[in-house]
Amino acid sequence: MLTSALFLGSVLLVTNQVWPFRGVSVPGTIGVGLSAAMGLRLLRAISKSGHLDRKQK
Repeated sequence: MLTSALFLGSVLLVTNQVWPFRGVSVPGTIGVGLSAAMGLRLLRAISKSGHLDRKQK
């Protein structure tokens, strides 16, 4: 949920052009990059664990 909240907030910053530099929002771009990295890390952790449920054998 943290990753999705960071992504949505960053997209809002980008679309509203908060602190633009060459037409692109600096904090928004940093936030989108950070949320993408967190999302990839989450996907990697899920694929390494091999399951999505909490059932333990």
